[in-house]
Amino acid sequence: MTDYKPPKISFCTTCKGRLNHLQKTVVHNLEANRGYPNFEYVLLDYASRDGMAGWVKNTFPTEIESGRVVYAYFPRGDKFHMTHAKNMAHRIASGNILVNVDADNFTPEGFAKYLAHKFTKKGNNIYMGVENLDKDTKGGCGGRIAVTRGAFFLVGGYDEKFSGWSPDDKDFDRRLSSAGLIKHSIDDFFLKRIEHSDTERLKNLASSDQTFTDYKHQDVIAANTGKTLVNAGEIGCGEVYINFSETKTQLKPVPSRVFGIGWHKTATTSLAKAFEILGLKALHWSPTLHRSLIYGERDLREVKDNYMLCDFPVPLVYPLLDEMNPGSKFILTTREGDSWLKSIVSHMGLEAESIRRMHKRKKDTPDFPGGHAAHLCAYGTTRLDEGLFLRRFNAHNNEVREYFSERPDDLLTIDISKPEDDKERWQRIIDFLGMRIPLPQEAYPKSFSTEKRIENTKKRDT
Repeated sequence: MTDYKPPKISFCTTCKGRLNHLQKTVVHNLEANRGYPNFEYVLLDYASRDGMAGWVKNTFPTEIESGRVVYAYFPRGDKFHMTHAKNMAHRIASGNILVNVDADNFTPEGFAKYLAHKFTKKGNNIYMGVENLDKDTKGGCGGRIAVTRGAFFLVGGYDEKFSGWSPDDKDFDRRLSSAGLIKHSIDDFFLKRIEHSDTERLKNLASSDQTFTDYKHQDVIAANTGKTLVNAGEIGCGEVYINFSETKTQLKPVPSRVFGIGWHKTATTSLAKAFEILGLKALHWSPTLHRSLIYGERDLREVKDNYMLCDFPVPLVYPLLDEMNPGSKFILTTREGDSWLKSIVSHMGLEAESIRRMHKRKKDTPDFPGGHAAHLCAYGTTRLDEGLFLRRFNAHNNEVREYFSERPDDLLTIDISKPEDDKERWQRIIDFLGMRIPLPQEAYPKSFSTEKRIENTKKRDT
C-alpha cells in the first residue's frame, strides 16, 4: 500500500502598498499552517514602494531557503492591476491547489490541512469559495478561492480585462462553475480579515471605475455571460525576479488549450495520462466529440471542459480547432512507419475484434461512432489496407508540419520511436506549456500499448 502524500498547497498573496497588512497576516498565516508539511506561501510584490522587499528578506530567510516562502518582484507595476497580479502569483506557485489569500486576510490554524482534506475527499472536480457573502461578517474575504492547478488553467485564470476591485473573483467563480466544477463553501471559521476603509483598498488600483457597488458587479459580470475561457493564454505575463535573484524569470503566454494531433496508435493514451499527472484535465477519444466535429453538431462542451484533448477526431480537424480556440498549442506524437503499421494491423485484427466483442460495442452509427466510424473518416474505408493506411499516416504528419511551418512555437513533436529518458520528455512538455510545474517523480506513462491489449485480451478469452 502506497503512503499517502498530501497535495501541495500554495497560498497566493499579491501586494502593492499594503505592507502594514502583510506584517500582520503573513507571519500569522505561516505559523497557523506550520503543521502542514507540503506548503508554500507565494508573495508577489507588485512594485511596492513601502519596503516590502527588505521586510520579506529580513523576516523570512529560513522560509525562503526551505521553499516555504516564495518572494517574487514585478518591477513594472506602476498601478495595481489586480487580476494580472493574481494570475502572476498563481502561475509562480508550484502547488497542486492554489489559494488566493488577500493581503488583509488571516487563515486561522489548520486552513491548509482543511483544504487538503476537502480536495482529497471530494476529488479534483471541485473548487472552494465563500458563500452568502455578507459585508459585515465576511467582507474582504470574498476573494478567498481555492482551485486545482488544472482548474485555474482550464478557465484561463482571472479575467485581465477587470483591472479594478471586486468583479474579478465573482466572474472567476462563475466561470469555474460553468466549466463543470462543483463549488464547496469554505467554513466561516477560516474567514478572518483586517478591518480597513475602502479608500485604502482602492488607492493603488489601475482603474477606479470598476468599484464595489452591486449594480456595477452585475454589469461587468453580465458582459462575460456565456464565457468559460478568457485571456487566450495571456495569463499573468511579464518579467519577475524570484527570491531576490538578479536573473529575471519570463512568464510567457501559456496555451489556452492543447490538442494532441498525433494519428491513432502514436501513444495518445499515454499523452493524455501525462497531462493528468501534470494536473491538467485531459480527454482521450470521445464519441460525443466525434459526433460534434465530424457530424457537424458543434456541441463543443468537451473542449470547454478539458484542457487537453487528443486521439480521433482531433487529428482530423485540427485546423478547425485552431481557428475556434485562439491561443491553443498542438502536440504531434508520431513514430517510425513500419512500427506504426505493425501496431495498426494488430489493432484492427482478431485481437481488436475480440476487444470490441468484450465491450459489447454497438454497430457504428452517428449516434454511436465507434472505432470503425473513425477509421472511415480517417481512411475512407473500414477495411485494413496497409499501403493506404501507411500513406495516410505519413501524409498527416507532413501536413501538420507544413501547417505549422511558420508557427514553430505552437507545435511540439514527440517521436516515440526515438530514445528519450522520462525526465527529458517531461521537461520538454513543461517547457512547451510555459508553466512552472514541478518535474513529476513518476515515469512518463506507457498506457494501453497494443502488446498489452493483446495480452489482456488473450487472458480474458481463455
